[in-house]
Amino acid sequence: MKIVAFALFFNWLYNCLSHMDDIKSYIAQIEATAMRLAASYSGAIEIIKSVPGSSQFSALVILSEISADMSTFHSAKHLCSWAGLAPSNDQSAGKKKSVRISRAGAYIKPLLVQCANSSYQG
Repeated sequence: MKIVAFALFFNWLYNCLSHMDDIKSYIAQIEATAMRLAASYSGAIEIIKSVPGSSQFSALVILSEISADMSTFHSAKHLCSWAGLAPSNDQSAGKKKSVRISRAGAYIKPLLVQCANSSYQG
């Protein structure tokens, strides 16, 4: 009975590993397609990649979130506010009033935090 259980377990494990390899190849295909489609934005991607901690893929995600057309944002402060990175008006001189965390930038904010963490050499 134990031999059958071990055989079933190893068969299951083999199938799981095979499935993981398939998923990795699908991810690679999707990333290659995304990079091919983003080739027309290579100048903007290179500028974003110059920021420490950012990679080719993170630059592509940032560009897809904020768009290549920066005329939408009147200033850098407006972009930070849109992304939910700027403090609200209820924060001043170290005193914080009770406010909800901004839900703005739901996708770009965690990415920028990850880029900042990867650039930290602590």
